[in-house]
Amino acid sequence: MRKLFAALSVAALIALPAFAQEFEFSGEIKTGVYWESVQKGDDKAKVTTVMHNNDDAGGGSGENRSQGRLRLNFHYKHDNMGLKLRFEKTAWDNNDSAQVSWKSFPYVYIYGNFLDEQIKVSAGRLSDSPWGMGGPEKWDTLEDELTKNIAVRTEIMPAFVPGLDIGFVLNGWNGGFSDTLSEKNIPGLLQESVLGVAYNHDYFGIRLAYRLDSMTDKSNTSSLPLPGSNEGEDLIYRVEERFLQNLLPGFQIWANGKYNYINCGEAFGLAYTNWLYVQYAPALFTAQFRFGYDGAESEGDKRDVIHARGSFYYNILSFLSAGASAYYAQDYGLKISPDSPFSAWHIEPKVKLTLGDSYIEFVYHYGNEYVQKDMEEKTHWANLRLVYTF
Repeated sequence: MRKLFAALSVAALIALPAFAQEFEFSGEIKTGVYWESVQKGDDKAKVTTVMHNNDDAGGGSGENRSQGRLRLNFHYKHDNMGLKLRFEKTAWDNNDSAQVSWKSFPYVYIYGNFLDEQIKVSAGRLSDSPWGMGGPEKWDTLEDELTKNIAVRTEIMPAFVPGLDIGFVLNGWNGGFSDTLSEKNIPGLLQESVLGVAYNHDYFGIRLAYRLDSMTDKSNTSSLPLPGSNEGEDLIYRVEERFLQNLLPGFQIWANGKYNYINCGEAFGLAYTNWLYVQYAPALFTAQFRFGYDGAESEGDKRDVIHARGSFYYNILSFLSAGASAYYAQDYGLKISPDSPFSAWHIEPKVKLTLGDSYIEFVYHYGNEYVQKDMEEKTHWANLRLVYTF
């Protein structure tokens, strides 16, 4: 696989001059220095210092955190056709998980625009969904919610309804099979499709996607939903208010969310996330308030968490900004521990220095989390983040 990727890279570089006007190349490198201290109850604090950037640059915990992320984006367009590819690495050890594999390509797909760009068909490991949650932080799309199967997305954008994008995605199976289950047939596969619609207007915007689930395949994971049960259906949405934004530039209100395990049976009920954002970002500062309502239902029990976060960052100079965010969360309904509701809070001051296409950012996090009765978990971390984009 490594030899194949090297050959493709050399071929792309050789062909680049001939297609310079139709070839786009961009990328990003993220790394940093990360220090963390975690103390549970009266136990001695566990301290870790590693090379790491915790701003969406690879996961892990403790000393096994990713050292950073390399991301390379390729886009080739010719007439009404195109190809998009992303190469990404977050593991750098000399083991199997760190080698180049299909996991190193979050998306690889071709697309074509037809009938004066009123129909668009994309095929491969998809990205750029017109029906995704759209961020920030929440970027979920149902094309790859559970697996990274090859899929085919068809979008219809009729000229007589400007702003409308409606369509569907043909997916692969997202579960396992057994001899007792029905035959893997075409109707069953079609029932794994995603249905999507988006509409953009001067005064508002809306996105909605719904992934169906056939009865043919069942969950084969050790996590939720439980093995042998239906995976359930999924829904995501995004709603934007734009009327006030037109009156007051820099002002935005939007909401996004997702619902998982819909109609998956008695083994597990429902899990949901709903976030509302209000932001004002004139030239001098960015102020944002986020309110969240998350929860899960199972066998008659219900646990919900409400959380709120406010942030303010001031642009001291064109290349220097500073500010902080504060967060609080509280559960109700079913408790993690009887008579001891979960709660969490933290504050995060941040300073950011922008140098052209690069930036250096320092973030300090101080927070407490009450995970069960008489058990407090204190977390302190500091992250010096180094990022270069091109």
